[in-house]
Amino acid sequence: MDLRYFKYFISTNNSFYTKPDTPNRESALYISNIPNNYKTIRENHWIHVINKEHKLPMQGWKIHISTTIDSAEKTLEIVSNVLFDYKISFKYVKSLWELSIKNSKYSNRSAAGKFITIFPPNEQVFLNLLEILSSLLDTLPRGPYILTDKRWYESNVYFRYGAFLSMYYYENNKKVFAIQSPSGDLVEDSRSPHYSIPKFITEPAPIREMDNKLENEIAEPTPLDDIEVIHAIHYSNGGGVYLALDKLDKKVILKEGRPNIGLDSLGIDAFTRIKNEAMILKKLEGTRYPVKIYDFFKAWEHNFILEEYIEGTSLRTWLATKYPFYTNETNKEYLKTVLKILNQLIDALTEIHNQGIGIGDLQPSNIIITSDENIRLIDFETASFIDDSVPSGLKTFGFTGGPNMTRKQADWFALLRISRYLFLPIGPVQDISSKILEAHDKYIENYFGIEAIKIINKIQKICSQVQANPAKDLLNVEHNHIKEMSLNEVKMLLQNNIINNLFVDERVIPGDIRQYELE
Repeated sequence: MDLRYFKYFISTNNSFYTKPDTPNRESALYISNIPNNYKTIRENHWIHVINKEHKLPMQGWKIHISTTIDSAEKTLEIVSNVLFDYKISFKYVKSLWELSIKNSKYSNRSAAGKFITIFPPNEQVFLNLLEILSSLLDTLPRGPYILTDKRWYESNVYFRYGAFLSMYYYENNKKVFAIQSPSGDLVEDSRSPHYSIPKFITEPAPIREMDNKLENEIAEPTPLDDIEVIHAIHYSNGGGVYLALDKLDKKVILKEGRPNIGLDSLGIDAFTRIKNEAMILKKLEGTRYPVKIYDFFKAWEHNFILEEYIEGTSLRTWLATKYPFYTNETNKEYLKTVLKILNQLIDALTEIHNQGIGIGDLQPSNIIITSDENIRLIDFETASFIDDSVPSGLKTFGFTGGPNMTRKQADWFALLRISRYLFLPIGPVQDISSKILEAHDKYIENYFGIEAIKIINKIQKICSQVQANPAKDLLNVEHNHIKEMSLNEVKMLLQNNIINNLFVDERVIPGDIRQYELE
């Protein structure tokens, strides 16, 4: 998913993504007291505040400032005043909206948390700023941990060695960000989500002293000490999901929640969602389908869940390997298995709802199919009480319905979408126009028989009873506009529409947001 698309919109009189409006006052971040010897340069994500009298070095020790959304304006005020006094250039994220997207669950892990970037002119100023800024920001809440950097003690001040000005080279047709070696050669400026320094750079003495102090601190023992991580299954800004061994050498799943990062659409961080998931799973103990929880604990600054390892594969992966794409021979066997899966899902939702809980983000990746074709459910981060009408902060496109549905309604609607998806695994075009469902069901009945339609109608009836309805059609295409076409007809239609929508204005390629991102 490309989160940049959330900044753009399609208006009712335009068929293409268009440039977003200037952020409103509630979202935009401003500095009101910029001195005359500074100039500002606005980009799509950053605002550069450059001292016109000082030339930036090519590279050096750069400082990043982390913040929470609520304290961003105060942080910007404090930091900018210091930097103006020191005549230092910097850049900052231009709006709270951009900062929220940057710190969301699936945004770039190497960029997450970086609110202000500071370009000290030399090492001594760099070290002075570490002390000054960490002291001034000490009363503000802790921001997200910046994975590419090292933190200055326990502050919101982070740092790494890297390029100040754009330098790069190409390797295997791929652009590589670079810094200069002492010989003048370009070498990679690593942006990996872990702290590292170039081989030719030595950390200043105060940093080495800090490392020694922190290493000598005695850490409190936690349950994490008894767990051996085998490998990471999944990473996001919110933390990792790991396959691990517990102290009895039994395979388990370890889920991590980092504070103030991995934000969902409600601004809830991964730290809070992991705590919520632990609470939900404990309420569901004794039920058959949800994953079992073994432990919930805090280690260092993160929350962790230790839960059951379920042998199997996600429904999404299972579908990709089992769906009869090229032959009719296995349709009856496939139908039999899908009916078993869907009936189990109906039982699972009924059982979970009877406990007063709704999942809120039921989708194929959160359904595990075991070797004997039984189902188990994982990922209850956004689960809540069944009558909770606050929308889930994490949703999966194609499996969500109208706004303000309760968790109970959202679960049944998701299952309805899953039922059709298992028989016709295509993109969620019904969100464009629900009238196309008639054609879909005709296809499903033709290839899989009346039993497939019966199970879909069974779930549809439950959706009607609980008033779980789809979102408003985006285009509401009339059914008579839907017709069968040959491949050549489709190609000609696409070609003609491209030709008919060439514009002589700022749009190079209508609908391609990259032309706005790179200007």
